[in-house]
Amino acid sequence: MKTIFVESEFDEEVVNQIISEVDDYVYNQGDSDGVVVRLYIESEGGHLKEVVKLAHYINHLLPDNVVIEMYANHYIQSSALLLFLMVDCYTEVLPTTWGMIHEASRSLDVKHQSRARTYENFLKSELDFINSRVFKLIEKCGVSPEKIDHIKDGYDVFFNTEELIEIIEKSKGIDGYEFFY
Repeated sequence: MKTIFVESEFDEEVVNQIISEVDDYVYNQGDSDGVVVRLYIESEGGHLKEVVKLAHYINHLLPDNVVIEMYANHYIQSSALLLFLMVDCYTEVLPTTWGMIHEASRSLDVKHQSRARTYENFLKSELDFINSRVFKLIEKCGVSPEKIDHIKDGYDVFFNTEELIEIIEKSKGIDGYEFFY
């Protein structure tokens, strides 16, 4: 069994490292039955694009003999929580774990303001698309309309351990990954 601890935001480097470690381990195990990889995740979220890439890898690119287990450890925020809603594998929320979700960021981090104006409409439409997908996914997973409206109003919405378990369990009946493709 391979254990990987993720204690940072999901960015390209972190996701590529996870995939590389899993690939190396799977390769070294060969055709063994029941190759188990455990991911313990304590994350403030990160880039949704990278989380979608990791979900695709877990759901579609691993050999049949590989079992992925994911554990929410202490806290999972934004895209880290969405990862738990997108994967088709064993998931568990450890005691005292909490979660948070918010609307995708609308801030522009562009060095030249003239470029920011050029991309502003494009970025707004992209963020609107992403947020609409996130809202549809969390609604399907049982997040109340009141909480979704709170997120749409720009607030962070928090979930206790029991709420996280319920939301993640409801995601097992849908294909959360497909909301982004």
